[in-house]
Formats: sequence, structure tokens, C-alpha cells
Amino acid sequence: MEIIYWNIGKDVGPEKLKHKILESLLNEIKPNVLCIAEGTRSKDDCENLISTITSLGYIVYYSPTFTSDPEYNLNYPYKPEGLKIFIKNKSDLHVPFTFDLQKEYGRIVAVHTVLNKEIVTLLFVHNYSKNGDKVVTSDQISFISNLSEWIHLKGGIVKKSHKHSIIGDFNLEPWDHVLRRDHNKSINSYFFTNHFEQEKKRRLHKSQGREFYFNPLLEHLIHNDQTNLGGTYYSLNYGWALYDYVMSSKNCSTNIKVITQTKSHIFVDSAKEQASNFLNHGFDHLPIQITIS
Repeated sequence: MEIIYWNIGKDVGPEKLKHKILESLLNEIKPNVLCIAEGTRSKDDCENLISTITSLGYIVYYSPTFTSDPEYNLNYPYKPEGLKIFIKNKSDLHVPFTFDLQKEYGRIVAVHTVLNKEIVTLLFVHNYSKNGDKVVTSDQISFISNLSEWIHLKGGIVKKSHKHSIIGDFNLEPWDHVLRRDHNKSINSYFFTNHFEQEKKRRLHKSQGREFYFNPLLEHLIHNDQTNLGGTYYSLNYGWALYDYVMSSKNCSTNIKVITQTKSHIFVDSAKEQASNFLNHGFDHLPIQITIS
């Protein structure tokens, strides 16, 4: 199963060039599941993005627009930061979308898929921003706590026997304290994403009966031979940061790739940290390709 997660940035970009770059990526990789963060400041933006992707044969699983059909009379506020999730084939779904599969106004969305007759749960996330600061915010802490409870508590979104992968833009560095402490004290710990210890090669391990998740993207970047690739997010003010995570249960075999170019477009080149046209078109995150087998 091939999955693409990409935070394409807040702005749509000049002449919808973002959509053209996205089209070239999808035509090249043809993922089974696609998750897009940002890129839709308005409902019209979201509908245009949906039109672009569905024209390539994809089906909308979830978007913040829901439906404009007056028959449903939905008074649900449009949230521009809601995720947009698409699937290639309905046969890849274990169950269709229902509203209990999303939290945080669509910043956390679960997709129950089927791979070789086994249920694989994909948890797509887009945490709140630090708003230009380096300090973790209260919204970010609440987001991580809610995500953790949804996964770990009895009756949560993931059954222990099911394979699952947590994918998305955490807007946090792996060493940020919120990923190692539960400020609400309801759960001992949840995501321990620092790789600098002896157990670093294990995606998930148990300690005192709790499940801990590791972020293999950090190790992937350390051993990557791509010149100037220093993270998954780039800021002109701060440089590289590792904000996008892919964390899988130990029974879920996962390969990860940070996409630095397509056949038609270069995102990271050998001369600069990021190709100038990448930044000029409003991108700040690189797309992540996940293969689950």
C-alpha cells in the first residue's frame, strides 16, 4: 500500500501551479491513499483542489467541505486547516468515513484500510502551529493529549491487534517535551520520538506496560545521501525542522521516503537548501511517501 502525506502550504500558489505539481506527483507514484494538509484557505480553494485530484481517478474520503447539498442542511463551519484525504479504490477501505473518525475539526482523521485481508488503521494528523515561536503552545499540548487518548484508551480508535500508522505534520521537533510528558496526567507517556538512545532502531517498544512510538524519519534523514536535506519543513527564518512524522506499530512493516523531486520538479537541489521555485510557489514541507507491506 502506497501512501502520500503532503502539507502543501497555506497559499494556493500562482496560477494553481501547486495543483500541477501535485498532479505530476500523483501520476508518477499513484498512491492508494493521499492526505493533503493546508492549501485551502477558502471553501472554493478546497473544492478546486478536490476537483483536481478527483479528475485523476481519486475518491474523496474526507474533506472539510463535507457537502453543500441543501438536503443535508449541515451547519458545519468550514475549517481551512482540515485535512483532505483521498483513496484510489473503495476496495481499500474497511469501513467508509463516519464523523466519529475525525477530531479537532478534521486535524485528526482515521482511515481503516484493508491490506491482504488485514485491517490497517491510518491516523492522519496536522497539529496546531507554534505561530512563529519556538515554544510549545497549549493548543499543541491538548492536541497531542487528545491523539494519545484516542489511540491508547480502551475503546479507542485502534485495537491492539490491528496494524496502525500515525502520519502527519506534528509541528513539533522530536525532542520537544510535550512528546514525552502528559501534562493532563491521564496517561503516563505517549510518543517518545527522540532517537538518540540504544533502542532507537525499534519503531515501537514497551516500557512499564505502555506503548511508545519512535519516529524513524529522523534516522532516515541521518543516513540519507541527498545533499542539503536537513528535515521535512523549511523556514527562511529558522532553516530546516523535522515536523512530519511516520510512526507505526511494530507489527506494521513500513518504508519511508522523503520526496525531494519528481520527474518534472526539483524540491531540494545540490546548490541550495531548497530550490528557489519550491519556496516561491508557497511550499514549505516536502511530501512523504509511505509504503506499508
